Amino acid sequence: MRTNLTIKLPKLNDENEFESLLRDICAFEWNDTTTKKFGRKGQKQYGIDVYGHPDDKPSAYRGVQCKHRETDKQLTQKEIKKEVADARLFPHKLDRLIIATDAPRDSNTQILIDKINEEELKNGGFQVSIWFWDDITERLDAYPSLIIKYYRDLFKHITTYPLLERLNDVPIQILLDTPLNSQDLLDIVTNLRFRGVRCLVQNQPSLQYSQLASEFIDGVICGVIDDDIFTSETSLIYFLSNLKHHPSRLESDTPLFLICPQKHLSQFTESINKLKLDLNRFTILLADQSAISISDQIFNIVFPHGYKRRGALNAFNILARTHEIQASGILLDINLQEKLSTEKFPTNDEWENQIIPSLRSIRHQILSQTESPRIQINSQLPIPAAIALGFYFNLRVAKAGVWTRTIASSDFKKQFWLSSARSDNITFEPEWLPQNNGNGNHAVIEISSYVPIHQAVHEFINSQNLNINKWGIINLKTNGKTQENIEESAAVAFANSIGQTVRQLNSQGITDIHLFARIPSALAVLIGQRLFACGRIHLYWFTNPSYKFAFQLV
Repeated sequence: MRTNLTIKLPKLNDENEFESLLRDICAFEWNDTTTKKFGRKGQKQYGIDVYGHPDDKPSAYRGVQCKHRETDKQLTQKEIKKEVADARLFPHKLDRLIIATDAPRDSNTQILIDKINEEELKNGGFQVSIWFWDDITERLDAYPSLIIKYYRDLFKHITTYPLLERLNDVPIQILLDTPLNSQDLLDIVTNLRFRGVRCLVQNQPSLQYSQLASEFIDGVICGVIDDDIFTSETSLIYFLSNLKHHPSRLESDTPLFLICPQKHLSQFTESINKLKLDLNRFTILLADQSAISISDQIFNIVFPHGYKRRGALNAFNILARTHEIQASGILLDINLQEKLSTEKFPTNDEWENQIIPSLRSIRHQILSQTESPRIQINSQLPIPAAIALGFYFNLRVAKAGVWTRTIASSDFKKQFWLSSARSDNITFEPEWLPQNNGNGNHAVIEISSYVPIHQAVHEFINSQNLNINKWGIINLKTNGKTQENIEESAAVAFANSIGQTVRQLNSQGITDIHLFARIPSALAVLIGQRLFACGRIHLYWFTNPSYKFAFQLV
């Protein structure tokens, strides 16, 4: 049953609370925990309600003027110019004035702000921008902890507020309360990690509950029934007595799992009934199935349970990584480091039969919770894997966005890109290299945002004896800016251009695209979202100094 919180966030009734919300948003966005309100009502505030230091630079000041409205009435030119004039008198030189209003987005007001901004910059002043309520709620979607803080009443029918607050920075996780001493169990754990479930493993199970509060556990694999358990009555009784304590240690609805071979199922069930254990409290999974099948069954139960306990927000925050990284507000932690790193790559079989089913399983579960999800991806993956991540969470599936950095930035659009955002009115045209083969149906596309890759790609293609019909190079060049300064609108325009180029090749009879890229992982996700139904896309791992075939997207 769907339980997600899909309502439109209402405007705050209290002016002071509105200012507090803007302070907290800016503290995240500017990476400045000292962001604060300026003065109080009745004092001279110089057009500033909130100020702080962007990117934690003490010498830089940025200010926010909060315009809380009882109606949807837009700001007038007179009001805006007055706030700008007042802000010029602020005791510290500002680099930007943000006028934040809970009025809906309005094109006329935006045009007015743009003109005032141009005039102010022309006269050597600060940048002037506006956040409408639409912009504020977009930021709230990106920072789940603030939704929890300011809209706690919305969660009454879903979960309890104290639990919601404590779980905000804890991804969905299960406890493995049995020794990890078999390859089958290792494979199950690996496949759960591929699905974003964090697995807490303890070789001394009895210690785990004392070290970890039960409220942080979204499920428990209580044990694996094997031949050793049935070697003696003592072993069986010991195993069953441990099972008996699980329900009392955990919340009443925490999923509990047992893995049992078909051949022992009847005897095990009979033993449980003799001890009057509630068998309905456990989900028994047949060990005769594949690790992927067992992992899927566990995930299909644990995900909706953990999602509901975290408030069932409509924004799904996903971290995908190949190494250890600290990230907050994550619902799913896709951990591929068992198979993928800078020097270790999955075989094509492992990719197709383990990792791809995991991504599909995640997609299925998210879509089963809501009809219009917003998926927010923090990709720390090599380029082919990041492209695949975007491919399986494409624009037809959900409204999606990507985090471009692991810490906040002084500009939301530089740290978070919404894939469906307005793009720059530019097209990144490929440079087509002459080819001798006019009858082939293969093309090479090189994509780079900062490091030339043509020589390495050319040498690799020559070594593969591929019959290439078209060869294009597309570089991300926006007024000489480096990759660290890519704006959201430019990133979306670049990704759109890649998708358009590939589709144009398809229309010319090209069925196989060999894609090579050296770009930020976040940008690779955006590109992958635009490659749906584009023929066969061949992707390659960079093995320095050359390449290695990774897999196909079809």
